[in-house]
Amino acid sequence: MPLLAFLTFDFTSIYIVLFILLVVNPIAYYFLVNAYRYRVNRAMPITRSQTVKLAAARIGMGMVFVGGGTWVSLVVGDPFGVLLCYIVVARITIWWVVGKHMLILSSKRLFGWIVAGMIIDTAFDVMINREFLIKSDNYYHGVLLTLPVVVPVAIFVYFINRRGKRPELVEQFDPSQFCQTCKYNLTGNLTGICPECGTPISIEFATIPPEN
Repeated sequence: MPLLAFLTFDFTSIYIVLFILLVVNPIAYYFLVNAYRYRVNRAMPITRSQTVKLAAARIGMGMVFVGGGTWVSLVVGDPFGVLLCYIVVARITIWWVVGKHMLILSSKRLFGWIVAGMIIDTAFDVMINREFLIKSDNYYHGVLLTLPVVVPVAIFVYFINRRGKRPELVEQFDPSQFCQTCKYNLTGNLTGICPECGTPISIEFATIPPEN
């Protein structure tokens, strides 16, 4: 839920804002999670399906706590400063929960995750408020209003994705040590079969200890 602008808007702005919230924002969240798939404190990196689920979890938590809290604040008539503080605290908390307990990040990586998430959220706040504050004559004009924010966000997300796939990050995960079916750790397994799911495995790779 973006920071509130004036509550006088036209249907063109509404459609564009809905497109931003339902399409552009989820895409940005997906690529943010994807940028951290090799930075996690896990035995295996985050998979594509897990990336989708984590992005969806962030969206869902935002709708419930940020969106719901904003609606309640409007209904009871809280001052704008109180609402703003609530939104900021709620977002930081949500990014911390997702990063700490779902992605399994720690220390500097967790801090960077929270900062990156807040940067993206703030950018979308600016983008949506521009739609409400500057009336669009048509859809093309409305889309053009988003470009000064969309382009920097896209560059930012692209940059952190490139940084998140550095060789030293990718190489710390040795896929040969894990069952390709269930991801069970096979270090030291000499049976030729995954004890978790029964998939045949190569003893040659299973006997090699992972590098520290």
